[in-house]
Amino acid sequence: MANARLVEMTVRNLLKTADAVGAKIKPALRKDIAARFDLLAAANTVDLNGPSVPDAMADALLAKRDPMADPAVREAVIRQQLQNQQAGLSISAGEKLERLIADHIDDLVDAFKPVYDANGEELGKAHAVMKERGVPEIDSALVASSDMEAAAANYAARNAREILRSIDVVIHPLLSLFSRINGANTGRVLQFADAGDATTGTIMQKLRYDHWSALEAGFTIRLANPTDTMARVEHARAMQEREQERATEQARQKFGGAVVGGYFR
Repeated sequence: MANARLVEMTVRNLLKTADAVGAKIKPALRKDIAARFDLLAAANTVDLNGPSVPDAMADALLAKRDPMADPAVREAVIRQQLQNQQAGLSISAGEKLERLIADHIDDLVDAFKPVYDANGEELGKAHAVMKERGVPEIDSALVASSDMEAAAANYAARNAREILRSIDVVIHPLLSLFSRINGANTGRVLQFADAGDATTGTIMQKLRYDHWSALEAGFTIRLANPTDTMARVEHARAMQEREQERATEQARQKFGGAVVGGYFR
């Protein structure tokens, strides 16, 4: 399992960013997360101080009470048992938070999708305007020598990219903590870009893992949760296999014979 304190800090950062950009996390999930935060705090601050069992027994005998029936003795016995479990309590509280987040990672990422995709669309529109005017990138020196439309597009692109990056920097650590970052190189791209029917080869050939490069490649900025990212990766791989099969068939028709191990027979 991930480190509970690190998970808590990462989730708090994610919730703070969600509030800042207007992402709507399901109220029930936010309530469950808040309850796990409270549990973590309580587990680490619970007060188990008090008389020891021998002291409570001595007090009971001193007061001519039966230690077996004395409430203070029973409380001391329970306290001692709980003290022995205090470290385990913190671990259990942390695991409850971790399990909740692990079970709802797709939901947490999906909460950002409307805001992310809207800003991806804004970035795409600005990219089109700037490209039409020969402005190669955001804040290029060519913006100053272009027209007002290019300047407005540059401003919109800068703002949209800032929001996209602010979301990326809270989502990626969370996915990494729970080993939900897609290990494929294409997965790094397809987590934030919809490449349509592009092959894995095309994706890797064109991209540098940033939003602008995705737009330059003709892709669309659309956020995907870990499950959907895997689906995008599998689709790109299927497109790659189909492309390879098509190339093999074309070669067979051109040269005749079958292709075995890269050779025609």
